[in-house]
Amino acid sequence: MQRVSALSVQHTVSTPLPRAFYTYFWDISPKNIDVQKHTKYIIERIMTWGDETACRWMHKTFSLESIRETLKTSRNLDKKTAVFFSYIYDVSQKEVRCLQKQSPPRPSAFWPY
Repeated sequence: MQRVSALSVQHTVSTPLPRAFYTYFWDISPKNIDVQKHTKYIIERIMTWGDETACRWMHKTFSLESIRETLKTSRNLDKKTAVFFSYIYDVSQKEVRCLQKQSPPRPSAFWPY
């Protein structure tokens, strides 16, 4: 099976998502998901909800660069998932956006209470 790079735009043939993983995409129509076009979305969902089989498929299908980049830039991963995959894919937790402390909201000048 050929790995898919998120940065690659050379693919013209639509690659469908395996039917076994449709349950991870309950909020949309899984038939409309294209592996090349929706790389980040698929990786996030599999990291969050996938089982061992789904994670193995993700690792075989997507490039290591795509998986690491998604891990670093995603704001949709929960803390536990992000920490787990940062160890698996050797990504520093300082580079993982969803693990960074967010700045506190600025107080409103109009309503100080």
